[in-house]
Amino acid sequence: MKDKMDHICAKAYAETVQLTMRIINEYPIYGSEGQKRVAEIYRDYFVKNGWECIVDEYSYKDIQEIDYIRKVWEYDSFYRDYLSKTKYNVYAILDSNRPGKTFIFNGHFDIDIIDKENLTRSYVKAKIIEDNRLLGRGSTDMLSGLNSLATIKNLLDEIEWCGKIIFTAVVDEEIGGNGTIRACQYLAEHGFLTDVYECIIAEPSNNLKCNESMGFLPFNVRIMSKVVHMNAQTQTDAIEKLRNILNCFAKLKQNKDININIGQLSGGTDPSLPIDELDVRGVCSVRSNITLEHLKELLENSVGDAKINFIPLQIEPYFNNTNIERELFPSACDAPIFGRYGIPTIIWGPGSLEQAHTENEYIDLDEVYQYITELHKYIYKHLANKKK
Repeated sequence: MKDKMDHICAKAYAETVQLTMRIINEYPIYGSEGQKRVAEIYRDYFVKNGWECIVDEYSYKDIQEIDYIRKVWEYDSFYRDYLSKTKYNVYAILDSNRPGKTFIFNGHFDIDIIDKENLTRSYVKAKIIEDNRLLGRGSTDMLSGLNSLATIKNLLDEIEWCGKIIFTAVVDEEIGGNGTIRACQYLAEHGFLTDVYECIIAEPSNNLKCNESMGFLPFNVRIMSKVVHMNAQTQTDAIEKLRNILNCFAKLKQNKDININIGQLSGGTDPSLPIDELDVRGVCSVRSNITLEHLKELLENSVGDAKINFIPLQIEPYFNNTNIERELFPSACDAPIFGRYGIPTIIWGPGSLEQAHTENEYIDLDEVYQYITELHKYIYKHLANKKK
């Protein structure tokens, strides 16, 4: 049996690497034709392998009535054309036609943008380099994990199994998660979200099964100060106010469940004059024992007389109280979207967040093989027909 399982895993691994390299080469960043081509690659792959599959072509107007939709253009003006962009998700169904557990496999094939002024800056062809590493944007986050899920039929073809697999490959996770919001809307409308046993999201978790993910709260702070001659300044200036705010933020960060990142500072018109308006943009991450509403109160109390507002691209923290030991995925992801439908979700995939979103992103392919091996054991345990 071990030799057979090794053979199945090796075949799935080879397909995973090949599929991942093909998709890396399409460079599926926001708004690109590469995203449409990737959706077509998935459709062709699944149809060839006997899945039922559709490419879901949609736009913001199809999901705008959902109350927790992410308004990404308010987060970054780069996405100001978001409402006019066509999106492409892929849904594939594999049904044993025997009663059993239903699993959802989820992941995103969009990759983040390194440089919005030069969109091709990080576009390099996928290649395997020394120490069996696969180099290419998206290799870690999260194409290798997603494609490991896509090749699960290699296992299921070799066993008698019960239940159903629903595979969802989505876009826009890197800018808030609207792709998975659309996927759940579509699946719910077509009756696929009833009695789901578990969802697996193959984010890079170092092969750990994580049942908790962090929230994501973007904020803007505007600090006002009176403009006078630099040597006549008597009131607290904008820089001093900023220092006080940062000290308050540092105290909040002493709580290990909260992290605050300042990503942008802008203001001032003349180096010889105090800044009259200083804009501070950042993001706060938080674990599931602190709600976003409480976090907002803490931040509001930290900024004094400055004005703070919160961008409507907010992701709730998530905790799935399963039987596995509590394990944190130290980032936001799409898990809370499935949580809204009462679907227990684990974040589990190969690779490390330390490699995600880097210009020279790579993944250790030995980790991918290890993930496939553990994934197959897990799925076999839950779906194999033990009553033969």
